[in-house]
This record gives sequence, C-alpha cells and structure tokens, in this order.
Amino acid sequence: MRRITKAIVHYSASKDVPASTIRRWHLNRGFKDCGYHKVIRRDGSVELGRPESEIGAHTKGFNKESLGVVLTGSNDEPWYATDAQYRSLNRVLEDWIAKYGIMTTQIFFHKELNATSCPGRLDKKRILAALEREPMYQRGRSIRWPNVPSGDKIVVGNPHPSKRIKVKIRNGGVTDTQYLRPETSTTITAKGGYLKCRSLAVMDSVYS
Repeated sequence: MRRITKAIVHYSASKDVPASTIRRWHLNRGFKDCGYHKVIRRDGSVELGRPESEIGAHTKGFNKESLGVVLTGSNDEPWYATDAQYRSLNRVLEDWIAKYGIMTTQIFFHKELNATSCPGRLDKKRILAALEREPMYQRGRSIRWPNVPSGDKIVVGNPHPSKRIKVKIRNGGVTDTQYLRPETSTTITAKGGYLKCRSLAVMDSVYS
C-alpha cells in the first residue's frame, strides 16, 4: 500500500455535481479516473472518487503521497461550504487520520501548495478546531455545549463500572433528565443549551 503523508482539501468551482460528473470531466482531460478520492456534495453526502490505494490527480507535485477531497460549490455566486459539508469533511479527515496516521499539521488546502484560490472561503480554523477537540471529563456543574454547531451530536458517557449517573440536559429550550447505567452513553443533537452531571461523566462530540 502506498505511503500517505498528506490530506489536501479542494472545492470544485462548479455547480453541485456528483462524482460521476467530475470523473467524466477528468477523463475528458486525459486522467485515468476522477482526480479526487472523495467528493462531498452540498447536502453533505460523500461520494467515492478514485480508490485511496491509487495516486490521485488533484495537486501538482504532491499527488504521490496524498489523498484529495473536494467539496462541490458554485461559480455563479460567492461560494461558502454548508454546515453539512463541514461535518462530512471532518468525518472524512477523521477517518484518514485514523487509517493513515495523518497529523492535523499535514492537512492542507490546495492554495497552500499550488498557486490557486482553491478552496475559496473554506474556514481551516473551523476544521482544525473540530478535529483537535478532545473529550471532556465533567462533574457536578453546568456545562455549555463545547462550541459545536447546531445539529452536531453530543455523546455523554458514564465511565463508572458500578454506579448509575444522573444527567440533566437543557437543549433548545427543553429540559430532560436521564439516568445512565454503568458504562453506557446517550447521544443528544445539540440545539443550544447546557448539560449538568451529578457524577463524573465523559462528554464528546461526533458529526452527524
């Protein structure tokens, strides 16, 4: 298997097109397949491009040891990634970090490596902040959601091997009290609010 040392993020500078359309464009340019390994649509769906085992064709001079992911966009108006695209991009990057040992310092935007404006207005600080967020251990006080966008999933876990814990959640104006059995967890969709645990609990976030 080839050595992977970088993940490179792009945008398509096109309409919201499927991977099959990008593949056709690239084949017409003489590529052997879609140049990117993953394609992320405006609704957050992730489509397969070139197999990860194969060298891509997306960043001149850096394809041999990298993986490329592209977010679809538009040329007709100022392009901003959707929240769904950010969440899916983080899932893709988290998967590559786990599989290939890529560090967050090895995640690049196309414009950092080649003379281009790609990927437009994508916010790298937002991406890295989400990837570097660690689980929090909390006890006996109110905890505001840890700077997660509305729609993200919050996981609250009971790390105790023998006792039940009480979790009070106020989320989007609704208050809920839950009791977690030993070494179990619950998942909450964040809408704004806080969580309070009477005993030590683990709080983490995942991307929906």
